[in-house]
Amino acid sequence: MASSVDGLPLMYLMRQMGKAVLVPVRAELGRLHLSPPQLAVLFAIDSNPGCSGAQLADEHFVTPQSMGAILAALDKAGLITRHPRPEGGRALEVALTPAGEAALEAVRAVMARAEAELLAVLRPEEQEQLKDLLTRCLAAVQPR
Repeated sequence: MASSVDGLPLMYLMRQMGKAVLVPVRAELGRLHLSPPQLAVLFAIDSNPGCSGAQLADEHFVTPQSMGAILAALDKAGLITRHPRPEGGRALEVALTPAGEAALEAVRAVMARAEAELLAVLRPEEQEQLKDLLTRCLAAVQPR
């Protein structure tokens, strides 16, 4: 018997899976008064503390003005700090505050539960295989 997904493009299936998993994440973002772009920036700052707004703009393919607006909102919410770089210049270092770290942890917990629910239908070795395959595909399409 053919399943309802037979013949559907892989990109469509991945998008549908992503949408389903993001339902609880979006609910948590709403509780935290964060947008998905703001969350992406918090993750980027967490992985690269001390980065500048210009670096973040470049990484997220947005204009420096758009990134400035995101950073201003995160700063106003008390989730990040911006300080002059020790070496001088106009660029400001961006870092998470304890409140920003707590917000990320709350979202990570929701993401972990959603991921566990998604992967529960797979055996542990299949889960590892899926992660490996997705990691390899992502590495193949990311700019170097």
